[in-house]
Formats: sequence, C-alpha cells, structure tokens
Amino acid sequence: MDIIEKESQQENENQYLSNKSKNKIILLIFVLVIIVAIVILVMYTKKKIVQDKIDNLQVEALDDLTEKEVDILSELSKLEVLKNKQDDCDNKSGEEKEECLEMLKSLQVTFLEDEELCEQLDSQKDQCFKNLAINKKDINICQRVEDESLQQFCTNFIYQYQAQIDGNLELCDNIQENFQKEICIESVFEYVGSVEMCDSEYVINNDLVDKCKSITLFKKAILRNDSNVCNQIPLEEYREECFQSVLEE
Repeated sequence: MDIIEKESQQENENQYLSNKSKNKIILLIFVLVIIVAIVILVMYTKKKIVQDKIDNLQVEALDDLTEKEVDILSELSKLEVLKNKQDDCDNKSGEEKEECLEMLKSLQVTFLEDEELCEQLDSQKDQCFKNLAINKKDINICQRVEDESLQQFCTNFIYQYQAQIDGNLELCDNIQENFQKEICIESVFEYVGSVEMCDSEYVINNDLVDKCKSITLFKKAILRNDSNVCNQIPLEEYREECFQSVLEE
C-alpha cells in the first residue's frame, strides 16, 4: 500500500512539475507576444508621428526620414526656405515641376548634411553631392559626383577655400586648369593680405613676387584709402586701378 501511495505521489509530483513547466512556457510565450506587440505599436506610433510631422512641413519630403531629421527641417529658418521653394514648385507643371521638386529635396539634404540621402535623387544627385561637399568643405564627397566638370568644380572650390584659410599656396597646385589655379593663387594673396608672403619660397620660385606685392599692396591702399601705397605697386595694371579706386573713394 505504501509503495502504491509513493508511486501515486511521485506521479502527482511529476504531473505538477510538468504542468508548472508548461505554464512557464505559456507565460513566456505570452510575455514575448506582449513585447512584440508593444514594439510594433511603438514603431507604428513613431512612424505615425514622423509622417504627421512631414505632413505638417507641407513640403515634398525625402523618404524614410527620422523624427530628428524632420525636426531639423522644421526649424523656422529652414522651414521658411523649404516652403518658399515648395510654393515655387506648385506654380510649375510637368517636367519643370518634377525638376523643381528634385531641387527641393536636394535642399533638404543640404540642411540635413547626410550625403546618403542624395541617393534618393535622380537628375539632381550630382548637384546634391556637390552642394553638400562645398557646404561641409569635404573633398571626399566631391568624388561621388559623376559629372567630370562638376566634380572638378567641386574639388577646385574646396582646394581654393582651404588654400585661403591655411594661407597655403601649394594647395592651389592640386588644381589642374591653369586659369583656375591662377585664380586660386590670387585669392590667397588677397585673403591673406600679407606682403611678407611675397618673400616665401613658393612665390619666388614661381616668379609671382610682383603679382603678390601688387595684390597685397592694392588691398592695403584700398583699406587705408591711401594713394601713396598705390605708388609702391609694381605692376602697372594694378597700380592704375589702385589710383582710380582710391580717388573714387
């Protein structure tokens, strides 16, 4: 009798443990279902919030924007520019309107400073990369521009900008076109505005001393409104323009 009772008790315990294990599994599945439902609800809610914010922008927006990105575009200064562009696009039709909307989206990428968003564009993709590269002063983004002439413009612009900021004339050597290279060098002379630069090795070796002095002294004369400084300019064309500009002042 004791053996039967023990076996019955053991069986009941096993059944209890089995039911307890099943209940744990059911509870775990239930919890997982709840978690998945909450995640889906949160994702849907976030997506709805983002979509509502995009609708409130009242502009043709890029795809898959995050809430943070929409908030950036919603800043008053940016939003005013975007809405003005949207109004301009609304007054157009056909291909002209489509091109205008592309430009609107390209403008959004510039505000968001995310080059990957340029990939959403078609006819304005190269312009998008170029604008963003110039805006961020990042020459690497220029390499994503497919049109060769536009890519060259992009890299030239950034080399010239960096040459001016650093006062480094050698950066202008990265520009292949002679005319653009000269513009770069002259812009550095004007931006730095230091006669001491004219004694640098680069200027002397490239026979640019007279041009360097002419541009820097011209700037100095204009700032001081002093015709006596004009007399020190070695190149006649700059000297004559200097006298004329100072007299006009």
